[in-house]
Amino acid sequence: METRTLLCLILFFCTFLHPSLSDSELCHPDDKKVLLEIKNSFNDPDIFVSWDPKTDCCNWTFIACDDDNRVAELVVEDVDCDLVGPIPPEVGDLPYLVLLGFADCPDITGTIPPAIAKLNNLQGLGFRNTSISGPIPEFIGDFKDLVTLQLSHNSFSGSIPNTIGSLPQLHFLDLSYNQLSGPIPGTFESSNKLILIDLKCNKLEGDASVFFPPNKTSIFMIDLSWNLFEFDFSNVHFSRLTLYVDINHNKIYGCLPWGLTELVLLIHLDVSFNRLCGEIPQGGNLQSFPASAYLYNKCLCGEPLPPCYHPNPKVGFI
Repeated sequence: METRTLLCLILFFCTFLHPSLSDSELCHPDDKKVLLEIKNSFNDPDIFVSWDPKTDCCNWTFIACDDDNRVAELVVEDVDCDLVGPIPPEVGDLPYLVLLGFADCPDITGTIPPAIAKLNNLQGLGFRNTSISGPIPEFIGDFKDLVTLQLSHNSFSGSIPNTIGSLPQLHFLDLSYNQLSGPIPGTFESSNKLILIDLKCNKLEGDASVFFPPNKTSIFMIDLSWNLFEFDFSNVHFSRLTLYVDINHNKIYGCLPWGLTELVLLIHLDVSFNRLCGEIPQGGNLQSFPASAYLYNKCLCGEPLPPCYHPNPKVGFI
């Protein structure tokens, strides 16, 4: 058989067995239309080069589809992110989204668009290392299936909404490196499923003992450092599985609770730059941490700091 004829037959059978991508596309046309509108709103950036209208959007970068071929994940994270401007409201027109996130895109500006409130299926929401500003919207508390809320390294201001403390499935909360202020909402007292809390480097104030309730806490990691918190640390409670506790650079007072000696898995502790007093409890991992973890308090003492001063008892006259 002539080579040319053979090649024609191969091409024919390849086309027959593997129909054109346009005929086999899995992505739902409504979702594809929205994604292309998002791309257009960002002025066709290089980061979306794979978002070609002639290809299946389920195969585009930053996109994942569910078993029904609806777009379930839009998570943009790239060190070469060239997205500029606000997040388009069209993001709210992807009704099957479970995960939504933009990270390491410092030229994204504006606020969290209200249209995101339409995304009733969200389990993960994240904006990290952007220039998004303004308050954290109250409507985030309507995402009853939300497990992860990651809003670190942005320019959010104002207080933490009460509604976030009422999220029934929230496990991971990271609001670090923003300009948040005000007290911790009391609604967090019933947030028994929280595993990770990171609020460092804000201007939050008042009583944060709500995160340490007796017989309820399941927190493995908590970072409250570099804020303005002011509460008695003496009677706070921990999970026995706690790995990480950092409260440095606050106005926290009282003594170190004996419960810290029961945290045998504790790998990080920093209580420096507070107003704590009294002897560091002996036991557990507390003596394994450097002195710098305890320095610059009102009157903490005992290993690994210098020993506490105990004056000799008075001796009676002979």
